[in-house]
Amino acid sequence: MAILNGKWIVSIDWVKACMDGMEPVDEQKFEVTTDVHGVREGPKLGRQRVINKQPRLFDGMQFYLHGDYTVAYRGFLQDLVVAAGGTVLHRKPVSRDHQKLLDDSSPLIVVYSLENQGKANLDGNDDYRRRQADDAQALAFASGGEAASSAWIIDSVAACKLQPL
Repeated sequence: MAILNGKWIVSIDWVKACMDGMEPVDEQKFEVTTDVHGVREGPKLGRQRVINKQPRLFDGMQFYLHGDYTVAYRGFLQDLVVAAGGTVLHRKPVSRDHQKLLDDSSPLIVVYSLENQGKANLDGNDDYRRRQADDAQALAFASGGEAASSAWIIDSVAACKLQPL
């Protein structure tokens, strides 16, 4: 959320420097540049996007969260999508032919979860995840959209740039 809202993301060294100086110090040299997954410059790009009044990351995009999610994780993803300017669909997307009649050209992303959930553990994670991905891909194809994992949303936000699907 901090990246999407253009806030500074700094290391603990900034807090220590502020305490040593007994006043806030410049954040720039303490800004986090790489996250734990190796994504670089997301916080800086997020700040620049807000400062330059650029469109939000998912501006004009629609997202359908397909499949099983825990309530908390679904809520977390929905909050990220909305904060990034996207729209969360609460019903299955319509078919491609019907979409043309509605003249809605907003990009559609059908998102499937990669999170471990109770059902996944019973069925075997790999098979369950593969089915989730296949089902999302079929729905995306039928509705003229693209399928992406829930990690794609998080990675795109972390980089403050749409990642390859």
